[in-house]
Amino acid sequence: MEIAVKFVGIIAGIFTLYKVIVDVVLAKSMKRRDEYAFTKDFLCDLEKELIHPLIVEKGFLALSGIVLEEPEIRYIMSQDNPSTLIELRRDVSSFLQFNVSNLHYEWNGKYKRYIWQKHGSKIYICTYSMLAFIGLVPLLMDNSQYLTNIPVMIFCVSLLFTAICSLAKHENIKRADKFMAGRNA
Repeated sequence: MEIAVKFVGIIAGIFTLYKVIVDVVLAKSMKRRDEYAFTKDFLCDLEKELIHPLIVEKGFLALSGIVLEEPEIRYIMSQDNPSTLIELRRDVSSFLQFNVSNLHYEWNGKYKRYIWQKHGSKIYICTYSMLAFIGLVPLLMDNSQYLTNIPVMIFCVSLLFTAICSLAKHENIKRADKFMAGRNA
């Protein structure tokens, strides 16, 4: 009798596991179908000129998770590779701005200067290298007195944090370059 109860429990566990796996797979498939239907409807709505800008903005937000203004959405969706541009656009908002009057992107702030466009990535990677090395010096030294000195460790951690931020800026400016190169001029 005890063996029969264990056997029924094992069968019920296997059935439950199978049911969970099937539900997860079907849920992903249904989600893809829903995304396809929504995207298709959104693109049909986008082709209409008399649609309210708020509807376009909310539809794009639901589609991509990015809040953009209606002219910028129409510009991105009119490009040859909108999905790539949408993915790149997430990280480049501090580097680029959309000019509504000319309907094109331009560099923002200090990145308008050619030297930042050309060498900004290199500047950030050099900053990362120097700050990361200086921040790790106490760990590389044989004398452990630096590891117990709280102000030195706070200073080193702040340098390492700044180094990581520089590395993130380096990656984002590379993505901004890729964004600018990937659009139809």
